[in-house]
Amino acid sequence: MDSSPNGFFFSFGSPSEADPCSGTTIVDAATSINSTPGTAGPSPPVWPPAKTSTAIFPWVSLDPDTLHEWAARYSCAAPESDVEKGSRSTKPLQLRLRVASTPSAESPSSEDLLPLDPSSQANVTLCYQSPPEVDTLTSFAATQAPERTTSSLASKEHRDVIPGRYYGGLKVWSCAVLLAQYLADNAEQYRSLFETAAVVAELGCGQGLPGMAAMCLGARRVVFQDYNEEVLHLCTKPNVAATISANQSLLQSRGDENIRPPLHAKFVHGDWVDLSWESQGVASSPTDPEAYCDVILGADVTFDREACDKLSCILHRWLRPRTGTAIIVSKDYYFGTNGGYLELTKSAEPYGLRVIPLRRVDTADKMPHVVLHITHAV
Repeated sequence: MDSSPNGFFFSFGSPSEADPCSGTTIVDAATSINSTPGTAGPSPPVWPPAKTSTAIFPWVSLDPDTLHEWAARYSCAAPESDVEKGSRSTKPLQLRLRVASTPSAESPSSEDLLPLDPSSQANVTLCYQSPPEVDTLTSFAATQAPERTTSSLASKEHRDVIPGRYYGGLKVWSCAVLLAQYLADNAEQYRSLFETAAVVAELGCGQGLPGMAAMCLGARRVVFQDYNEEVLHLCTKPNVAATISANQSLLQSRGDENIRPPLHAKFVHGDWVDLSWESQGVASSPTDPEAYCDVILGADVTFDREACDKLSCILHRWLRPRTGTAIIVSKDYYFGTNGGYLELTKSAEPYGLRVIPLRRVDTADKMPHVVLHITHAV
């Protein structure tokens, strides 16, 4: 990994090779992690019924006008009134990923591809920002939406941002970078999955790197979910607009634009156990395109026992039966909070979810990470 003022650059080889990032080695998870889960409780935790349907959050067409509006907020996360000019602006950063280009059976024929600059064909640029100041986040509701009621503004006291200690989705956490890296490293495998998925979702998205990587690899309808509504406005939406602009030729290169569905995104905020998928309140078939999510992504979403329980709950609700796939990147263990891979395995079992480690990633800081594949057990 090369750190520079413009962000990070990752170079990828084949999945079987050692990661060229300095100090990082990728090994087969099966040889390093005991995949036998611990003893799970007889039943999952009892949560109150979900009180919010994702149907209240509209699908947004990512047309030029919308992208232009969001891009204007990229790296300028809050109004500059009453403060020194630029003091609340964030710094634009980029994560440049070299996408594996090994042909696969699912790859389109050469006549299906529009001409591309060879120097950019194998690269994806994900745009993000340095974290906004915490007071930017907590003041957003008052400065950007004065029409909100006092009761709705009071909800900010429950947001998961603790000044000086924990910055929630404002910060790009290590597992988000590793998940985006993993998807790019295995692009041909996941491109076919994303292109055929009716809905792809990223849980706890924060700045949205994995969700944007999925979009660049072919996903056309992507849900970005975060606990904090402000994070979606301050970071995720501007990042999505900047990323689409940076990868315009790549996003338009595969297939016939006349028959490909346009890009859409949905931005959902709230606690996982409070959210039901939009069409689950009515009778629907598991094969209905909008009934469930086909692919769910998550990074650093297993940080404590409660998070593992809630993650298992929302995966059980949102993931399409039989065919749905979740790709989660977690640390083996989160010291001080008791979360991690094994805790998620315990939490998932009572919900009928199967957790399989795909790959171990030992980073330069010697903190073991693991890529997990999660499906319904039956």
